[in-house]
Amino acid sequence: MKLLSETDPEGFSERARKPTTTECPRQAGPQARVSGKEPVPPAKRRWVPPSTLRHQDANTPESRNDVVFRKVRGILNKLTPEKFQKLSDDLLRIELSSSVILKGVILLIFEKALDEPKYSSMYAQLCKRLSEEAPNFEPPDTPCTFRVLLLNKCKNEFENRAATFKKYGYGDNTLEEEERRQLAKRKMLGNIKFIGELGKLEILAESILHRLVKILLQ
Repeated sequence: MKLLSETDPEGFSERARKPTTTECPRQAGPQARVSGKEPVPPAKRRWVPPSTLRHQDANTPESRNDVVFRKVRGILNKLTPEKFQKLSDDLLRIELSSSVILKGVILLIFEKALDEPKYSSMYAQLCKRLSEEAPNFEPPDTPCTFRVLLLNKCKNEFENRAATFKKYGYGDNTLEEEERRQLAKRKMLGNIKFIGELGKLEILAESILHRLVKILLQ
């Protein structure tokens, strides 16, 4: 026995499309067929082009910040002593419009300085330019300047790396713990070198350097 769909591509027989006087036209759901045409089913969800979705997502503060951070990371990846002037100019042309973005930029610079200690002097020079030319923000409690944010990052990074290094000590560590200790040591030494370069440029006060040395010797 053949199904209706096999005899009629629309799913209805010829008799259903041309009702007699004794039959009523068939209906599909709540909507009756008009003039023998198939009813248009209601759309469950309107299709939105991916480009429109990306545009809508880009309007959130988090997405705008991510765009800025990608630009900054791209500049830092290309930064060399030979390209310093041009790329530092490009970085300063990026809109550093909030303290959140400023903190993110400092974090990215720190990551590069600790991963590439041979360029500590160059990254310190970049921090000097930003401390002189980047905008300042004033939250309700304390002024939020590049120098203040940089100082806080230096202190926190130094204390965290030193604590991690001491945590695992020189005892019987597992392979994973020893890897963490070595990573913390490498980052801590890179941080010390970077802080020293910042001190040479008088971005960090001498008293702060002495305090960090005391933490290291404890």
